[in-house]
Amino acid sequence: MELQVRPVTSRMEGYSKIARIYNGAFPRRERLPIRVLLLMARRKNVDFWAFYDGDIFCGLTYLIRYGSTTLVFYLVTNDELRSRGYGSEILGWITANTTKTIVLDAEAVESGRPVSNLEQRVRRQKFYQKNGFGDSGYSMREYGELYDILYYGAEFSAEELKRLLKWFSFGLAGVIFKIERKPDKK
Repeated sequence: MELQVRPVTSRMEGYSKIARIYNGAFPRRERLPIRVLLLMARRKNVDFWAFYDGDIFCGLTYLIRYGSTTLVFYLVTNDELRSRGYGSEILGWITANTTKTIVLDAEAVESGRPVSNLEQRVRRQKFYQKNGFGDSGYSMREYGELYDILYYGAEFSAEELKRLLKWFSFGLAGVIFKIERKPDKK
């Protein structure tokens, strides 16, 4: 399977489907409005990509690059096509076409409180592990939700991730994101 990659724009064919799938993939508090993503993707080192298998929309990703780090801010697979290998193909494309270290966050399995989607969290973490991502030893708290920071490639730098988030958020990262070393790691 070889996916075609296209930049997401509000004028592209299929944009309404992309917007619908993006909006349905995350709770409102966990996603920026798609219009904000489009606007921010005009900045250098920010990319909003749609992936197609022929004419079939498979998924999207939103990438932010800073130094030697690429943050996968969003990764969404078309819900009608899940479990067909498209998520792994998209991650493969990212690892082949970006910087040395790729970072993403996933809802923490051990969040310190009961969660309604524990099985989904475990499946998601196993998916990333299967695709070569490892635990960085750090977590991030965003709007009260705890996320594990996972990475692929060269050594993970929490400081570079903080700088990336600060740059992307116009200096507001400290208010929105709190990155800290997990207590069970050195």
